[in-house]
Amino acid sequence: MRSSPFFSFLNLFIIVLFSTFCSCKKPEPARITIEGTISDATGTVSGAEIQLAVKEISSGTFSNNFVVFHTTNSNALGKYLHDFEAYNAIEYKIDVAGQNRFSESLVFDSDELQKNETNTYDFYLQPKAWYKVIIKNTSPVDSSDLLQYQITSSQPICSSCCGNTISVLIGDTVNTSLKCLTLGNTTLDIGWVVTKNGFTNSYSNSITCNTGDTAVYYLNY
Repeated sequence: MRSSPFFSFLNLFIIVLFSTFCSCKKPEPARITIEGTISDATGTVSGAEIQLAVKEISSGTFSNNFVVFHTTNSNALGKYLHDFEAYNAIEYKIDVAGQNRFSESLVFDSDELQKNETNTYDFYLQPKAWYKVIIKNTSPVDSSDLLQYQITSSQPICSSCCGNTISVLIGDTVNTSLKCLTLGNTTLDIGWVVTKNGFTNSYSNSITCNTGDTAVYYLNY
């Protein structure tokens, strides 16, 4: 049986309409999933704050600044996860901060992320403690009394961190204190050299720095 012209036209119309509908349908936007675990020397860290930021290309303009687009906290198992629609981005950044711990940051190019897949970024946070030394010349001889003091164990690097710089104190009225950030749950080693009346003597000691606390050492010389 031959098809009527009407049915042939109807079939052609349906095919054209379906093709037009398919060609106009936009593809699903790519998504990115970022997850990871926050830990320290004692195990996983819950309650750590994780910020995700992006340098975006908007209207053909490159941004020089990171803009935070998501903030979350690690759960009871130290884990975090965020799924989002991919930005037209230059770079992404992850900032992690935990109570009484040194912060960590990671910056990476957008093409390092696998779209429509899970990207894992784990972070290890170093515990934080304060150290304070109170220095006093308790047996002065004269104004040429000399103290050279130094923290000898390895220290973290930050603007408020202790470091290993040698402090030189001169005089018979020295009475001062120094306070700085150091690693928690560690033993901090110190050494000092005293010169008085032409005689030089060297000393050393150590002090335990507990996480979140201030360890105080009295250095009388």
